[in-house]
Amino acid sequence: MAYKTQNKTTNISISKGIGIMLMVTGHIFVCPDNMFIHNFIYAFHMPLFFMISGYCFSERHLDNFGNYFKRKIVSLYYPYVFWLVLLAIFHNYLLDINIYDINNLWGCDSYYTIDSFLKQIYNIVFYLDGKEILVGQLWFVRTLFFVSLFGFFVIKYFISHLRYIIMLSLCLSPIICYINFDKLPYLHLNNWTFYGITMFLLGYYFKLTPKKYTSTFIVLLSVVLISIVALYKPVTHPYYRSIYLYICTSILGFISIMTISNKLVNSNIGKLFEYLGDRTMPILILHFFYFRIITWCIIIINNDNISLLSRHPLPEIYANKYWFIYIIFGIAFPILTFRIFLSIKKTIISLSQGKLIPKHR
Repeated sequence: MAYKTQNKTTNISISKGIGIMLMVTGHIFVCPDNMFIHNFIYAFHMPLFFMISGYCFSERHLDNFGNYFKRKIVSLYYPYVFWLVLLAIFHNYLLDINIYDINNLWGCDSYYTIDSFLKQIYNIVFYLDGKEILVGQLWFVRTLFFVSLFGFFVIKYFISHLRYIIMLSLCLSPIICYINFDKLPYLHLNNWTFYGITMFLLGYYFKLTPKKYTSTFIVLLSVVLISIVALYKPVTHPYYRSIYLYICTSILGFISIMTISNKLVNSNIGKLFEYLGDRTMPILILHFFYFRIITWCIIIINNDNISLLSRHPLPEIYANKYWFIYIIFGIAFPILTFRIFLSIKKTIISLSQGKLIPKHR
């Protein structure tokens, strides 16, 4: 039985909504007491988005690379550059007010001089290599940008051999991840880019062989298997020694989320996840900002040391106690901010067009 177009769109949005909620949750549960949750989520949540991107790839783009490229520039390159440049401008101020601290995480190891600032801007714009910790998660946006372009050319010119390309990519995964071609300039051909391309193509292949994922047994089996991995052999990134285990958890996670999404279509909770899934970018970009705001409020209420504010992604002592608050604010307030932005933008456009200016008779 074929999907209806509306159900396809709803299904994907729900999957993205579940994925973005898992991402925010995974960024909260990072201390030793709750690493199981972190390891469970990280076993598949980033590959999930690469696979969904491949699954959503439309063949109508194949006849117009220029248009496809422009879409990726607008949806991926511009947000990456804008937010990294903005944070670079305020880098020294953020150090002064304890949002940042001096450490080597994401390159935040010193104040910027004029020379280092200009170098940073150059790296962001031309190399897509920013080092601002509050938007460090945008490595995914950068990677997806390159993955989408590589995926386009593979699908366009090698579609008839796609199955064999995926099989070859899977076979060569340990070797490529061991070599790590990240030293090649401008292309960011690191482990994540290669793995992202593989997952992108795999997601597209799943679309070519459509199946309606509805088996509750598969979901339960996947949860059990991923839980065992999270407990005894955590895999959270494409490392050459554990790459095949990571491939397995990635595929299991994708199938499970797709199955859950199908079951949630037309339900109230499905509508909630669909809403989140259509607004993943503001949540991705802004949730660390609101983590800091929540942390600041807790510090003020408890009269704790202000140095806790710079702990990234949040102080361990707050993770267990206030995790629910972080999840709610980390998801709801980025969406609220985005809605306010759209409202202001709409008002400005209306004013510029004279629609809100009363006409004099």
